[in-house]
Amino acid sequence: MSENNLLQHNGVHNSFNKTLDLVLSNVGNTQVINCLVCLSKLDKYHPPLEISVDLGVEELVISKRCKRPDFFSADYDQVNSDLEKITWTEVLSNSLGVNGMVSCFYSVIKDIIKTRILLKPIKSNQYPHWYTRKLIKRVKEKEKYRIRFKKFGNPLDITEFKFLRFRFMIIQGYIHNTGTSTWDENHTEVSSPAAHGRR
Repeated sequence: MSENNLLQHNGVHNSFNKTLDLVLSNVGNTQVINCLVCLSKLDKYHPPLEISVDLGVEELVISKRCKRPDFFSADYDQVNSDLEKITWTEVLSNSLGVNGMVSCFYSVIKDIIKTRILLKPIKSNQYPHWYTRKLIKRVKEKEKYRIRFKKFGNPLDITEFKFLRFRFMIIQGYIHNTGTSTWDENHTEVSSPAAHGRR
């Protein structure tokens, strides 16, 4: 610890008034508090922690904008035409074994993608590229209630946050696992408990 100028910043005690989890940092302005929003079942030995570290970064470092293939606007008639012109028996004849043929196949496909599929800049690196607008909207929505609860301590806000987080996780899992950007809101016919509380 002394070699790297590390200090222990965790002063949060567990149910037995002990501190088992160490938060080591060489950044002076490090704050550790008991996290009010739990992502899993509470552990009486290891309470959830919220850690804030002030790195003193005055300017936001903007990463270079990435690009990805724009498959939605591709000319698939031309792609199919390119594939039909390939004599696969000749292309794969010099490949050694199944693994060699698979590598050769993907090499041909990648060449067609590079030639026929235009690259599209990703607007923001804040979210994974497969996040849809609706999914990003859900992220911002649940974050709003998390901040409101942290600021005002209204139990209805934390109830609403947990509901929105649950719905977000369902939508995120569906989109990620199915690889489709379409989502019907009727998939989750769950009414907001906080909304009932406000009536």
